[in-house]
Amino acid sequence: FQIIIQGTVSIYFIRNDGSVYSLANGRKNDLLGEMEIFPHQPSNVYAEANDDVICLALSIESSKNALLENCRFLQLVCESLTQKMESVTTLDAAPASLKQRVLIYMKYKCSKEELKGLQQAAFHLNCSARQLQRILN
Repeated sequence: FQIIIQGTVSIYFIRNDGSVYSLANGRKNDLLGEMEIFPHQPSNVYAEANDDVICLALSIESSKNALLENCRFLQLVCESLTQKMESVTTLDAAPASLKQRVLIYMKYKCSKEELKGLQQAAFHLNCSARQLQRILN
């Protein structure tokens, strides 16, 4: 769990079709990793530093019970998650070319960044196998 002290972070979601969905731009006093406190964390959410970032980091493993018993902390988590949910429900993913989606899909969804199974990948990328084959060639 981290609190941004200085710098900015892009928080985004990678969809199964390889498109990128911007969730938020983290800046001073924003929270990162609040979902790690709860079971069933989304595995497709990434944070990337836009510049030099300084964070206050807390170990969830050693602090989990104390954090969950702290009402003010839980209010901060709810506030942060609400802001992110507002972003998810009011914005749509930036359109990306099929080539960009394929590269993102391979980087984040494929084991060892290797695409295996043309038909299955085409299904996830919402394109035909022929379109995907053209991009790969």
